Amino acid sequence: MLLVRVRKQGFELPKGQLEPQETKETATLRELREETGLTSSVDIGPEVGAVEYSLDRDGVLASKKVRYFAAFAPAGEIVQFGKLPSRTRELRRVTPAADPGG
Repeated sequence: MLLVRVRKQGFELPKGQLEPQETKETATLRELREETGLTSSVDIGPEVGAVEYSLDRDGVLASKKVRYFAAFAPAGEIVQFGKLPSRTRELRRVTPAADPGG
């Protein structure tokens, strides 16, 4: 899993908003490139989850839903990144912990 640190504290999954006439998959790829500096090709896979929450925007409560998608390098290709975008402080790759139970 690839996480980004945009704000001073904390890591998050890359995310963003749909542009007009953009599909969820196209937006996912665009945001992934914008927030990580991804330069190689990737295939956007299935939706793997969603989070809904509310936030205060100048005294008005706004609802937000974020959908997350899997992304994969085409078979035999290596995922590559260029220069880190200016607003991204750090990238972190996270792998599942080994199961201590075997």
